[in-house]
Amino acid sequence: MNCIVKTIQYALFKQRAQKFQLRYFCGEAEIIPSNKIRNIGISAHIDSGKTTVTERILYYAGRIKEMHEVKGKDQVGATMDFMELERQRGITIQSAATYVHWKNVMVNIIDTPGHVDFTVEVERALRVLDGAILILCGVAGVQSQTFTVYRQINRYNVPFIAFVNKLDRQNANAHRLNGEAEIRARRPCGAKESAVTDVNSCSRRRRLVCGAASFTFPIIDNCASSNGAFSLAFALGLREIKKIGVGETGSPYPDQTFVFSFASRITYTHRTCDFLLQQRLGLNTAFLHLPIGTENNFSGLVDIINQHALFFDGPQGEIIRKDEIPKEMRAESQDRLFELIEHVSNVDDILGDLFLLEKKPTADQLRAAIRRAVLGRKFIPVCLGSALKNKGVQPLLDAIIDYLPNPSEVENLANVEIDGHVVQERLDPSRTDQKPFVGLAFKLEAGKFGQLTYFRIYQGRLGRGSAIVNSRTWKRTRVQRLVRMHANRMEDIEEAYAGDICATFGLECASGDTFLSDASRKLALENIYVPKPVVSMAIKPKSKKDADNFLKALNRFCKEDPTFHREYNVEAKEVIVSGMGELQLEVYAQRMKAEYNCEVELGKPKVAFRETLTEKCAFDYWHRKQTGGHGQYGRVIGVCEPLPPNQNLDLIFTDECIGTNVPKQFMPAIDKGFREACQKGPLIGAPVTGILFSDGRWHIIEPVMKVEATCPTEFQGSVMAALNKRQAVIISTDLIENFFSVVCEAPLNCMFGFVTELRSLTEGKGEYSMEYSRYAPLKPEIAEQLISESSRAQSEVSNRTSKRLKVSTISAANQYAVVFIFTYLQFAIFILCILRKTPTKSLSYIHMTDRGGFHGGFGTSAFGEATAGFGDAGAGFGDPGVGFGEAGFGSAGGFGDSAGGGFGGSGFRGGNFAYSRGGSSGGFGRAPFYGSGRGGRGGRGRGSRGRGRGGRGGARGKEGAKEWIPVTKLGRLVKDGKIKSLEEIYLHSLPIKEFEIIDFLLGEQLKDDVLKIMPVQKQTRAGQRTRFKAFVAIGDYNGHVGLGVKCSKEVATAIRGAIIAAKLSVIPVRRGYWGNKIGKPHTVPCKVTGKCGSVLVRLIPAPKGTGIVSAPVPKKLLQMAGIDDCYTCAKGSTGTLGNFAKATYAAIAATYSYLTPDLWKGAALSRSPYQAFAEFLKSNPLSVAQEKD
Repeated sequence: MNCIVKTIQYALFKQRAQKFQLRYFCGEAEIIPSNKIRNIGISAHIDSGKTTVTERILYYAGRIKEMHEVKGKDQVGATMDFMELERQRGITIQSAATYVHWKNVMVNIIDTPGHVDFTVEVERALRVLDGAILILCGVAGVQSQTFTVYRQINRYNVPFIAFVNKLDRQNANAHRLNGEAEIRARRPCGAKESAVTDVNSCSRRRRLVCGAASFTFPIIDNCASSNGAFSLAFALGLREIKKIGVGETGSPYPDQTFVFSFASRITYTHRTCDFLLQQRLGLNTAFLHLPIGTENNFSGLVDIINQHALFFDGPQGEIIRKDEIPKEMRAESQDRLFELIEHVSNVDDILGDLFLLEKKPTADQLRAAIRRAVLGRKFIPVCLGSALKNKGVQPLLDAIIDYLPNPSEVENLANVEIDGHVVQERLDPSRTDQKPFVGLAFKLEAGKFGQLTYFRIYQGRLGRGSAIVNSRTWKRTRVQRLVRMHANRMEDIEEAYAGDICATFGLECASGDTFLSDASRKLALENIYVPKPVVSMAIKPKSKKDADNFLKALNRFCKEDPTFHREYNVEAKEVIVSGMGELQLEVYAQRMKAEYNCEVELGKPKVAFRETLTEKCAFDYWHRKQTGGHGQYGRVIGVCEPLPPNQNLDLIFTDECIGTNVPKQFMPAIDKGFREACQKGPLIGAPVTGILFSDGRWHIIEPVMKVEATCPTEFQGSVMAALNKRQAVIISTDLIENFFSVVCEAPLNCMFGFVTELRSLTEGKGEYSMEYSRYAPLKPEIAEQLISESSRAQSEVSNRTSKRLKVSTISAANQYAVVFIFTYLQFAIFILCILRKTPTKSLSYIHMTDRGGFHGGFGTSAFGEATAGFGDAGAGFGDPGVGFGEAGFGSAGGFGDSAGGGFGGSGFRGGNFAYSRGGSSGGFGRAPFYGSGRGGRGGRGRGSRGRGRGGRGGARGKEGAKEWIPVTKLGRLVKDGKIKSLEEIYLHSLPIKEFEIIDFLLGEQLKDDVLKIMPVQKQTRAGQRTRFKAFVAIGDYNGHVGLGVKCSKEVATAIRGAIIAAKLSVIPVRRGYWGNKIGKPHTVPCKVTGKCGSVLVRLIPAPKGTGIVSAPVPKKLLQMAGIDDCYTCAKGSTGTLGNFAKATYAAIAATYSYLTPDLWKGAALSRSPYQAFAEFLKSNPLSVAQEKD
């Protein structure tokens, strides 16, 4: 009957607790004071029972109605493991937050993963928590991840308590974990030792007799308190000596003759195995409870402080029944109480005084002393239980309330910049709105409503509608929604105060960003430590149609998890992902399939091999080729020699020609050919490096990594053997306490999978880091294997190519070229027929003879080594004139047999659409722009011998009707001839003479070369329109982002507009610049748009040195390289010359002004660019005016 009554009372209590929580979070209750709040995390080695403990805490606190198993055996799963993958694997993958109320105290809980691969979840949880629970398995004891968690707790100075779980399992032993030991102090010479028992005291004592003086002191039973044992014994002995008059005048034992000494060494009598909590972690610990029964007979606990037994009755252990301690355990309970008092008194002065005065402390005094010791991180109380069997969880909750700190008891410091100096300031933890808001975003998570950002508030108030500023980007955001998390469920709240953990939506930030309400203060909280990735794997989607989802998943996971990195290997053409372990990468691969329906393949990444020379060698090469006409002839004489090892990645071209044997204008082409030839070596097709333009042989070189491994000394032999097996060369070794450290060099190709082997050999206790060191020659046997594999792969490719050619004589590349040329030719013939009113049915490609016909464009030798067309000799798409070549489509001329026109030598490249001979009167017209001159598209440029159709082409249209009419002031200046180059357009387009700012402050260091022009032709009702792809360069100067633009003279004025194409690059900025001091470089997220008329130009940042910066670049390739928001072409049409140019440079100006304010802080220049240039203009007004003239 009593049990039924208590069960009913408990059910009513749960209902009241739930109603109280609802009232509070709906804003009906008063603000909870700081002393009624606890922020704790639950951490442990994998499979120690963290999530099970959290599930029981939620149930006993009335937060959930029923408990569920972790692995989802009941098809529900634990509350905190809400991911389907977590329930399938039975492990926690990502941390989850919740809250409960226990004894009128709100406890915010974060359940963290236990596997080392997800260690960053533990890092960022402990960064924002005030206390922690370290859970240990009663069977396995202190395990590998326990060391890692303990180091993380120490890194953030978090007070914690321990909980020994799974005491119901076979071989479970709580005493083994606490590391009991008996300590005996050596007696001084002449001293006798005898054990006595004080009947009036609960403690055991030991008497030491020295001459005529004798005194007693407590027996110390714990090895971790040996120093405290002697200090207490010494103090107590002096007090006893003073009682008998030692040292007084006339006493038989004056101070100078009495020698009171103890040996510094202690003798241990161990009754434990290797799983000692005290010995392995060096902790000062003691039990708060004792188990009643062992293994399957585990039935309850003994409360050591209150000296009574606790039994957990009811179906779910929800009824706690207090009873007397079993008779057989009463003596041990007294001993444990004394041990607890002794351990705490060693680190607490108040309890130590009571201990020396032989006064037994009360339960409240002992709990207060334990709390002071825990807050000072000097003592760790140990609770016992079995969460799966519903025993010991409620006493653990009591210990959380009694011993772990509240937010006001933890000192939180922030770095504040005052007058250029960084000082630390203590934040005010009071739960009021009198102080400005300060909070830390410690976790990001993609939800169905957008990005969810988890906050820990350290000062002030945060409410719905509050405006907060990111201290890294100084971007202001308004909080639209504020929620408190319960696993994956959200509960809306109106406000939160210092000490609360909440979440919000709509913030653009990174993990570890500090948010403020007062933007005038330069304040930042300590960032979250992010370990470096140790495992890298190649990843790719199984199906090309999943590429978009694949990129979305990569972008999201990289943003959420700072230990998950990705990069695009340009040489291997594959995406490389890096993380803390293979399990982490496998989990993300499975999440891609489950959440994005994108199956991926994980594999070993390719190694970037290189080829080089080992000895100096000379060469003399003759080139003779006769394909009709003049033919080809050339001779090259030179010397190749290897560079020093520190330059084995460089290529150097030196011109040592004497006189005018080789014209100087040919040297850039020779240099370019030298470098292009080095892109593919003769052995395995790898790039050639380290030569100056072995017996002159080629060698393959491979990357060698510098490896540093650390592990306990007990695993030294097996780790060294594993490194030797991987061809490592030991550089140095070191012993630090109980850890062994080795520094070595090993080939990258041999280090794949080493992290898994290291963890296996060291029981998860080993760590290692790896970084690039140098390139070194490959071993001959491995080189031969690579060469044979490369040869076999090339032969397979050639076989597949020959099979395809039997079906079709046109390769894929040439098919594309043919379609491209056909499109242009069809369009040209169509226009010609309209102008001359000639029916199109009489035209035939068979009529294309002579220099643009069978022996050229599409004739019998169209794709061979014949006269022209796509062959080697003439032009078109051949070697001498790539693209539209120096001579257009024919063997000697643009569209026909004349020399200049088309897109060739005097077409787009020659300037202003042909002053030269493109037709009878000059290609597209003699005048600079279309329509105003005479001749049009006629003459031999597209006449009888050029495209197979005779006659002189008429004019394009009426001379006046098609005249270009500018609509802008800039356009009128161009038409009047006052502006004749793109450079001048640039100068007239920039406000406040920004080009002078760039040249004056940054100089030639930032000037970049123009890359490929990408015109796109489109036929509309109004005529032919030209669209372009525009890329604008962002360079770097002195470690900061600036602007570098070089206007190329090769880019000429077109009919409808002008285009500038420049290299795309952004200086890599370390994460530390934005807040995280450790991590790989990443790019600045920046996309600025400039508009003018109907033209839109976007600037796209890209990683520096990725090799994908040249335009055109496929959008997917940019995304794989880490550029999430990319746009590879311009929108709109080029309405006028001025509009397009102004839009291009407006985007440049916007980019420069956008990047300058933040990124120039801390630069070598003492003033901002605008200020410096303003002063320059003020001091040099005449020079500027003269330049303008």
